[in-house]
Formats: sequence, C-alpha cells, structure tokens
Amino acid sequence: MESIQMTENLIQTGCCSTFHESRLVNGRAYFHSATTLNYLRALLSSGFASLHSPQEWSLGHVRSSTLLKEYTQTVTSVLDCLDFMAHIGADNPFVSEVLDRTEIFTSHEALLLDYEEKLTRQSADGWIDGSAHYIWVGERTRELDGAHIEFIRGVENPIGIKLGPSLEGEELLRLLDAVNPKCEIGKVTLISRYGHNNVSP
Repeated sequence: MESIQMTENLIQTGCCSTFHESRLVNGRAYFHSATTLNYLRALLSSGFASLHSPQEWSLGHVRSSTLLKEYTQTVTSVLDCLDFMAHIGADNPFVSEVLDRTEIFTSHEALLLDYEEKLTRQSADGWIDGSAHYIWVGERTRELDGAHIEFIRGVENPIGIKLGPSLEGEELLRLLDAVNPKCEIGKVTLISRYGHNNVSP
C-alpha cells in the first residue's frame, strides 16, 4: 500500500518532485515488501507448495465451479502420477527433493527510479537491481532516450518491455538494440498490451 502511495504522490506532484528516502523506511514500504517476501519464503520452505500435497492448497478465493472441477481433476492426475512413480521406484530422495522445492521470483515495473537505484548493487557480473528479479518498463517509461531505459540497460536483471498500440516497429528495434546490444537470449521479454479493440482477428 505504501508503494502505491509513493507512486500516486509522484504522479500528483510531478515526476521531478523531490524524492524522500524516509518514505521507503519510515513509510514502511521496504518493511512491508521484505515481510511479504519472508512470509512467502517461510511458506514455501514449509512444504506448502510441495507437489506431494496439492490437495492442501487453498482455493477459497476461486468462485467458479468449472475452475474448481478442473483443479480437482488436475490434483487427482498429479497424485496418480506420484503414486505410479512410487510404485516403480522412481520416487527417490533426489526426485522428492525436487518436487518439494519451490522457487519464487518477483517482478514489478521499474517506475520509481530513486527506489530502484537505492537497491542496486554491483556484483562480479555487473549491476544487479535487488528490488526484484525481473523488472519491466511500461508504455509511459520506455522512451528511447529516457532515464528508465538508461537504467534498465545498465543492469543484469532480465527485463521486460510493454508494447502498446503507439509503438512502431522501428522504435522497437532501436529499443532492443539499446537494452540488449549483445542479443543475449532470455534477457528481454516483450509484453504485448494492445487492447482487444486494437488487435485484428
């Protein structure tokens, strides 16, 4: 919630407004972000997301009976597969460890550059934005000569670029040349967001 308030404050007062670091700490934005991630890590390390117990995953938020039926069928299929693996001896400790282990990755728009810069560190491989594993720029922040593109082209994180109806092909090629000059596979994800009214059937 605090990060939303920070963003709204920038929008209301203008992008050139003074950035207050205290909003990150005293405003508890960092605290809530870290607490959420720590909670997820604890939850996942407890075996909550283990494929051995999919029936324990909560679906209280799903209101569609069709989705619940499909999920139940999928769970039954997964459990049948695990039973089969156990019967043929394929459910060894190594496989069990892989099935129990779950990784979590975070992503957000690199909108507040002051925030991103404060969490960016230099490593042996280059600069890493520690605010998220995967960061992206949107329709408003992907100007070729803008600060946001300059920032994301300087970090080693995988990055995304949102493509809207206003983006021309030549501009996209220039963006890709800027953020991924070595054509590194997996470095850039293009996120299409045209709106259903702007896409031909």
